[in-house]
Amino acid sequence: MSFNTELKKISKITTNKTLLFRYTKKFNLNTDIKEILNTNYQYNKIYLSYDDNDFYIGIGTLLSFEVQTKKELLTLKNKCSLKNYQIISSGIDQNAPIKFFGGVAFNIDKDIEAPWSDEIPKSIFSIPKILIFNTNKNINITFSFLIDNDDDIKNSYNTYNNFEKSLNIQKNNISTSVIEATISPTKKEYSNIFNNYIESINKKKIDKIVLSRMKTFTFDDIIPKNNLFNNTNKNCTDFLIDFNLNYTFFGSTPEKLIEVNNNKIYSEAIAGTVSKDEDNNNLMNDNKELYEHQYVVNHISEKLKPFLKNINKPTKPLIKSLNHIKHLFTPIHGETTTNIHILELLYNLYPTSAVLGFPDNYVLNMIKKSEPFDRGWYSGCIGWFDTNGNGRFDVAIRSALMNNKHIHFFSGGGIVKGSLENNKWDE
Repeated sequence: MSFNTELKKISKITTNKTLLFRYTKKFNLNTDIKEILNTNYQYNKIYLSYDDNDFYIGIGTLLSFEVQTKKELLTLKNKCSLKNYQIISSGIDQNAPIKFFGGVAFNIDKDIEAPWSDEIPKSIFSIPKILIFNTNKNINITFSFLIDNDDDIKNSYNTYNNFEKSLNIQKNNISTSVIEATISPTKKEYSNIFNNYIESINKKKIDKIVLSRMKTFTFDDIIPKNNLFNNTNKNCTDFLIDFNLNYTFFGSTPEKLIEVNNNKIYSEAIAGTVSKDEDNNNLMNDNKELYEHQYVVNHISEKLKPFLKNINKPTKPLIKSLNHIKHLFTPIHGETTTNIHILELLYNLYPTSAVLGFPDNYVLNMIKKSEPFDRGWYSGCIGWFDTNGNGRFDVAIRSALMNNKHIHFFSGGGIVKGSLENNKWDE
């Protein structure tokens, strides 16, 4: 049935609930999908592109849910059940569950500080008004509307029929230049923090801690969003989320935190890093890198163990090669004992020792006190979940916050016994 025909049916439905009407169809797009990031400027967008070529682009917000503490993550399962809505789906793939897109800041239990803004939520998950995605090599589009009255039906009709005109996709050839660059912490500050961390490790107060850095660039013009992904890494997830019209968080991460698909789970431990030109055997036989990597493997395995019938992982780490560096990499997978919602696993897993350290709470407090900027969503997580409890979240590393002509880039390196300051600074 056509959209207009289905919408006429909606107008005749009598109910005491708000209608959530979805219509999905195939979508023909004759340009690079990333160009859509530069259209419909009045709407927030979210973009996820995986290394298997699956992608999602969300435009606008139909419904959104925020949480302020880590414990509240577990309440999202009920908040996002949509029990107060009558859901009507039409077009193709009518039985597909509704997806919520978003993520969580690194330390959700603290207030967000500079360079982040109090305009930015600590955690938010949303249903897009318009969702473009691919499945079975086809590009599809889902329009979602809330309908309470005749005006809502009229607006839904106009949005649907004017959508392709509103894209107005044009190539954006804006050229930008850096006019200023600053770094935090400075090399001297970094040295002081690093040595304090090493002292704590030597005194056996901590086993591992991650020290991050921020480099801020000021440009002479605003960079088009599609240009942010011109040179991203292979074997990575590209992501972008507009918090509002002023702040955009984006990146290209190699680290999948957790994926759930019908009780099958998959996670990855990534830690241990060398240049892409380094011989693989050097990385595979580096005791310090292996030691750091094993901490992450153990952390993820222990956190998942209560939920799984079995945990499967290789006895030795593999190598994950990116454009510029290589990582030690251990895939971890299994099957859940019961019907577990991905948010329950997310609550237990994040943040992992790959971006935090060990023991968790102690190093989290050290990071809060010693790093001269707020990580915000850097080294948090970003992804999606659906009404069936399936989903996927990636660790939000190799990322940046864009605010008009300013971009704050974030990076980090794990420090364990035997780590060398200059090596970590270079990493």
